[in-house]
Amino acid sequence: MESDAVDPRAALDEVRRARGRLSERVGSPWWFHGGLGLLVAQQVLVNGVSRGLWTALSFGVLVVGAAVLVAFDRRATGVTVAWPRGPRGNTLMAARAMVALVSIWGAALIGSAGLAVLIAVVACAATVLLGFAYDAGVRRDIAEAGERGGAG
Repeated sequence: MESDAVDPRAALDEVRRARGRLSERVGSPWWFHGGLGLLVAQQVLVNGVSRGLWTALSFGVLVVGAAVLVAFDRRATGVTVAWPRGPRGNTLMAARAMVALVSIWGAALIGSAGLAVLIAVVACAATVLLGFAYDAGVRRDIAEAGERGGAG
């Protein structure tokens, strides 16, 4: 009787190779991070210099713009990480979200147009840099998940 049993070591090696190939594909194009940085910066500016309806409209632009960027990113790369699954990705995603929230709220609380511009520039740059770091971190998390014994 012939056996169609799979060699477990060969199967694990193939999974490792597949993770390596996937980790090379993960990451957003430069324009994704730049676009997200600009969306955060516009929200910071509007919150720093306006009140009322303008802040709500700006928030709508931020949400819709981010959704459009994700859709274009998915189309351009064929891969989108819905939620980071490793320590680097989790940490960098949290840092990027905190930069955005602190900048937006900080500009609103300070209420100075000059400081809002400065905060917006810093928030934009930080969002872009943390975005590239996030991509690199997720790549490493995916590539090393098998070595750690993780499933994600």
